[in-house]
Amino acid sequence: MLLAVAATEIEMQPLLSMRPPDAGVSYLLSGVGPLETAVRLTSHLARLAELPAAVLNFGVAGAYLPPAPGDSMPEVLDVCLAEREVFGDFGIAFGDRVEPFAVPELGGVDDMTLDPELALRAGAILSHVGVRFHRGPFVTVAAASGTADRGRFLQQRHRALCENMEGAAVARVCREFGIPLVECRVISNLVEDRPGRPWHLQPACRKSAEIAGLLLDHLRDELP
Repeated sequence: MLLAVAATEIEMQPLLSMRPPDAGVSYLLSGVGPLETAVRLTSHLARLAELPAAVLNFGVAGAYLPPAPGDSMPEVLDVCLAEREVFGDFGIAFGDRVEPFAVPELGGVDDMTLDPELALRAGAILSHVGVRFHRGPFVTVAAASGTADRGRFLQQRHRALCENMEGAAVARVCREFGIPLVECRVISNLVEDRPGRPWHLQPACRKSAEIAGLLLDHLRDELP
């Protein structure tokens, strides 16, 4: 059994509409933000008689602007595959800058590498069908970045591709339960001074669902 996790109905519904009922895949709406995600996912997993073989976290994300002119970064509707997840605004906020706690004991777990074998499998699946994608770190935030300066800080500190509001919570819970996790997102917007340019939310949700369906079909057949 695989578990597909998305934050909202607008992200999940396109996947459900394009897939027939499947005994090998279950679905969970995590809600928006790391707190709601951690509570809902933990509660769901704790009720299961058997844990899933893997979790797929999918949805949309905001891409960070290139750190310098000419640098390659994701653009709107690009596909991104996570190597690791970071809690980007865990610590002390100084305007657009977030610094870690000075006392290490307060730090907790804020940087998590996702299952490398599962990430390689997902990348191979996408490459095999000709889907171009970016691979790298993702940042999870409790408050979405509303300025280009904050996005620039998070991108440079973590060398990240994009930000979302749930991925690190999913990664932390999966680590606690010992479940492999793969995370794939499609860019709906750029992290810039708001209001900024219009978001491409619906097309990004549709594309994210298509990618999620592709990964689920292949991983279901490959995983025990």
